[in-house]
Amino acid sequence: MKIAFVNSKGGVGKTTLAILSCAALREAGRDAVIYDIDPQGTSTKFAPAFGIPLSREGEIVIIDTPPRLEKTPIARAAHTADRIVIVTTPSPAAMAATGEVVPGFVDRKAAILFNMIRCDGFALVADEVSFALPTLRSRFRERAAYQRALLDGWKALDPRAREETLAAALEIMSF
Repeated sequence: MKIAFVNSKGGVGKTTLAILSCAALREAGRDAVIYDIDPQGTSTKFAPAFGIPLSREGEIVIIDTPPRLEKTPIARAAHTADRIVIVTTPSPAAMAATGEVVPGFVDRKAAILFNMIRCDGFALVADEVSFALPTLRSRFRERAAYQRALLDGWKALDPRAREETLAAALEIMSF
C-alpha cells in the first residue's frame, strides 16, 4: 500500500506526520518505509532516528511530498498512491490551500488530516469548514513532543502522543 502525504502549502506538517505515521505502523509490527520525494530531503534526514528504512518498496510505503504538487513527478507519485492524506492546520491560509488541492483528489481514496490543533477551549476554525473529502476523526494536537521526536525518535513521545499517532496511522490505513 502506498500512502502519500500532500498539500500545496508548506509548513503544515506533512513530513512530521509522514514520519510519525510510519513509525507508529512499524511499532505495530508493519513493514513501513518512507519514500522521500521532497527535494529538501527532510524525511531522509530524520527517519533514521526512528529506524525507518528509506525505500520505494515495502508493505506500506509512506510518500513524503514537497509543497509543490503541480510538478509532474510529484503529481505522478501522489496519483499512484492507494491513499492520499491531505495534511492541513486550522489556519485560514492552510485551509485555503487545502481547498485548492482537494478538487484534484475527489475521485481518489483521499481524506483531510488536521495537524497542530491547539487545546485552548476555543472553537476550531476546522470545525466550521467543509471540504469535498472526508476529514479523519484523528487529529494531531500541537505538541512539542512531535517536533522533539524528529531528533530523538519514538521514545520522545509520551503515551498520549503515541496513542494519538497510532490511532491516526490505523485510521489512515482503513479509510
